[in-house]
Amino acid sequence: MTDTTSENILKTPPQWKRPDEVMRMHRLKIKKQSLQCRMKGCEAPKAPETKKVEESKPSEPQKAFRNPFKKPLAGPANCSGVKRLREEDDEEDTSLDSSLFRLMGIKKQTQPPQLDLNFSNLMKKINSSDQEFLNVGSRKKRKFIPVDWTLRTRIRLMSSKPFPWNHKLKTCEEASGTTGFVRCVDTQSKSADSNCTLDTSPNARFHQCCLVWQYPSLPWLELYPRSAARRSAASTTINFNSHPNAKNALFQEWTESFRSVFQLVRAQQCPYFYLLANSFTVLFRAAGICGYSEIHAFISPTTRGLRQLLKNEDVEFSMPLKGSGNKTTSKRRSGEVDSDNVLESTQGLPSNDNDEDLEVEDDGTEEILEKLGAEASDIKKLIQSEDETMIQNEANIDGTPESLVCVQGVEAQALFNLLLNFRSTVATVGPLAGVPPTLIAPVAFHSAFLRPLKVHESKLRTKDGANYYSMEICGPILPQMIHNICDLLHVPLSEFSLTFANVESTKPFSLAHSAVQEETSDSYESPNKSCHSESNHSGISVGTRHNIPSVFGQQNLSDSGLRASVLKRFCSSKLDDVQTFDSLKFSNGVFECS
Repeated sequence: MTDTTSENILKTPPQWKRPDEVMRMHRLKIKKQSLQCRMKGCEAPKAPETKKVEESKPSEPQKAFRNPFKKPLAGPANCSGVKRLREEDDEEDTSLDSSLFRLMGIKKQTQPPQLDLNFSNLMKKINSSDQEFLNVGSRKKRKFIPVDWTLRTRIRLMSSKPFPWNHKLKTCEEASGTTGFVRCVDTQSKSADSNCTLDTSPNARFHQCCLVWQYPSLPWLELYPRSAARRSAASTTINFNSHPNAKNALFQEWTESFRSVFQLVRAQQCPYFYLLANSFTVLFRAAGICGYSEIHAFISPTTRGLRQLLKNEDVEFSMPLKGSGNKTTSKRRSGEVDSDNVLESTQGLPSNDNDEDLEVEDDGTEEILEKLGAEASDIKKLIQSEDETMIQNEANIDGTPESLVCVQGVEAQALFNLLLNFRSTVATVGPLAGVPPTLIAPVAFHSAFLRPLKVHESKLRTKDGANYYSMEICGPILPQMIHNICDLLHVPLSEFSLTFANVESTKPFSLAHSAVQEETSDSYESPNKSCHSESNHSGISVGTRHNIPSVFGQQNLSDSGLRASVLKRFCSSKLDDVQTFDSLKFSNGVFECS
């Protein structure tokens, strides 16, 4: 009895029809109507729009039924179907639009043809002088490459001729490239071939250009760039918060490395280095770089909380990229501040949520309002409103290029002490919890890892049959690497191009050069003009720069590890010698930046 009941339940009720049966009956009905119309010699009736079914002619073979509700998959196989549907919609819209335009007496404007972005057309556009395609405005051609302090994550080299090197190194080439980089030997100079015993082949020289010093370097973590969008929790295998001994040992080793590389910059044995925290980047530069007479540092981006911390720690700074009418510098507090208490009370900085009130100089406004008969409650509300407005104005520039902070002289030493003891630079949560900031420098320092960049070479062929050679370099790209690579290329190759992937938050490091240069020239033009910046311990005004001749900077930094030709550009204080660019093109003996 149970088996009979289950069989009756499983059977489809006779009044129900399966979808395939319904569609089969529908197709048979349409075929029947078509056959009758053919016999009578009239046109077949059109099916309603809501029940359109693709039918082939009787003389043609039956096509497979296409489900109209099927979601199209991404890929070239479905491009034709999507294109056909769009063309049908365009035909309907065209008939309606043409009627409307005809009635209004307006000529319909056709859409501009879309650009075919294949590799052949792209190379033709790059090699042409079409300024609108690249959207770079005015380009300036020069015989040398300007200095750009922006950090890069990737470089792509393109050339119509083979590169003079390849990424497959021989034993002697790899050894000579590594030795030349570690010992800071200039193997690209004309006298290197005769005086140097190292291998000076293009492969060895190229390998020397693709090395960098970094600390820490943990293979299972991506520590460059320190961007939240590029971090992956799946790549973390060790949580340092659960291992306090390992966390403390790593931070202690980092403090020694930070102290070592900073002392090298102070002694002018290292031209510069970068400190990459999770939310900001610091660039320390030696005296003589870009015409600065003292050691200096830039921080970008900053927040109101971080700037307030600098003020609390008596670190004087300027903001060169802020509007000329709003240029600000920190004010020294009259009382002494306990640094330990400040660090404990500012855990979690930098952030926008610091509720400490900004200090406002007493200009006698309160006394004037009292004399005018204003009540104390109204005066308090007015002052509180002014404070809130000032706080809001300061918070509006957080994370923008205008939030760049510059410190010079002894203030750079104070900034170093603050970062050395500031535990909030180490994240407490996330994939990089317990990992100190990344230090990157062009010369060796204590506990630093010698890190090679990843190189990938490929060959591309266009539809026209032309060959293009491409090489991609991934990793921490320091400013002098671009100069070294271009010096290797411009002799054997008549034309080549470089495209960069930038760390956008470090672009203000280059923009600050022109801003400080203009401010310095203004102060020289009008020496009696009041300055917004306070004087520091050494009597030098913060926010202005005392230029020194480039020759003195080159002489003092002759042992800093930079090649003589590159050091000349890095020590120049000229406005045109520092510029931001996203790509470079070499042709006819000149460089074109964009």
